Amino acid sequence: MSEAIRHKAMYSTDRHFKVGDVLRMVSHYTTWKEVEEKGLAVVIQSSGPMFTVYWLGDETTSKHDARWGGFNLQDLAPMPDVAKHVETMIQMEYI
Repeated sequence: MSEAIRHKAMYSTDRHFKVGDVLRMVSHYTTWKEVEEKGLAVVIQSSGPMFTVYWLGDETTSKHDARWGGFNLQDLAPMPDVAKHVETMIQMEYI
């Protein structure tokens, strides 16, 4: 599979999310109940197509690859201040 990504055969989007973007999961492999429990996500780290989000609903983080899709950018203003605060709080827990 990684070979297909390298050759751009499986790119679903060339959109790279940036820190502060607000996303909603639109995966075909999950139920609506799970989507509602997770809620919206704020991108807290981003490097090319790879990004880490903080889920506002269940207060967890997860890493994703934008090339595989599964997320919709919400029509909300980016929240870089929230992303920075969440990142700081995560770092404080591990000190």
